[in-house]
Amino acid sequence: LSELNKIRPNNPITFLAEWLYNESDSREILLGIEDCNKQKELLDQKYAELKKKKEEEQAKKDAIEEEKRKQKEDLEKSLNMFLHGEWAFEKMNGTMQALLLCAAYELTNTTDVDTKVLIQEYVDLAYAFFSKNEPKMVNALLDQIAHAVRG
Repeated sequence: LSELNKIRPNNPITFLAEWLYNESDSREILLGIEDCNKQKELLDQKYAELKKKKEEEQAKKDAIEEEKRKQKEDLEKSLNMFLHGEWAFEKMNGTMQALLLCAAYELTNTTDVDTKVLIQEYVDLAYAFFSKNEPKMVNALLDQIAHAVRG
């Protein structure tokens, strides 16, 4: 019985078993069971609070992800306004898409870096991954976007 108490202390079954084997006072057993019920209520309340908090945090994460997805879609639409023919955004490989999305984001949402410096950084990055006409296209595209956004 003492082993049962170590494994599951303050358990109603432990109290009942103790009462049966030790002929303990029934009042003491009832108080022990009542204490277990209070502990269960507290645990249930804490569980509900934690569950609600987790759901709220998940809702915040979902809202952030949705906002980021929307921003990405808006940037893609903006880029498509400047791209034509063989340079359609959907036809580009993932590296070029990522490069252009980052560049468009920086051009439209930051002002701490000079426009020429920003464009040159992305043209240099394009040269690091591409060697044909892509870096020239990046330069021309970002220049158009910069004039439209920054004036």
